[in-house]
Amino acid sequence: MTVCVLQLFSLTQSSEELRRDRDRSADTTEEERLRIRVLELEDQVTQLRISLAAGRQQRAEFIQQSSRNSQWLLSLRSDLSDSLAAVERRPIPSVLESETQRLDRSLREEELRLSLSQS
Repeated sequence: MTVCVLQLFSLTQSSEELRRDRDRSADTTEEERLRIRVLELEDQVTQLRISLAAGRQQRAEFIQQSSRNSQWLLSLRSDLSDSLAAVERRPIPSVLESETQRLDRSLREEELRLSLSQS
C-alpha cells in the first residue's frame, strides 16, 4: 500500500509538473503573440508618421504654389491696370502698341519666373 501511495503521489506530482510546464508554454506563447502584436503596432505607427509627414509636405508645397500663383495674378492685374490707365490717358495707337508690348514682356517674364520656380 505504501508503494501505491508513493506511486500515486509520484503520478500526482508528475501531473502537476506537466500542467505547470504546459501553463508556462501557454504563457510563453501568449507573450510571444503579444510581442509580435506590439511590433506590428509599432510598425503601423511608423508608417502613419511617414504618411503624416508626406501629407504635411504636400500641403506646404500646395500653399507655397498657391501663394506664388496669387502673387503672379496680383502682379498681372497691376500691370493690366497700369496699361489701361496709360491708354485711357492717351488713347493713341502708339501708346496702345507700347502698352501691348510691355504687357507681353511682363507676361513672358512672369511665366518664366513661374516655370523656374516649379523646376
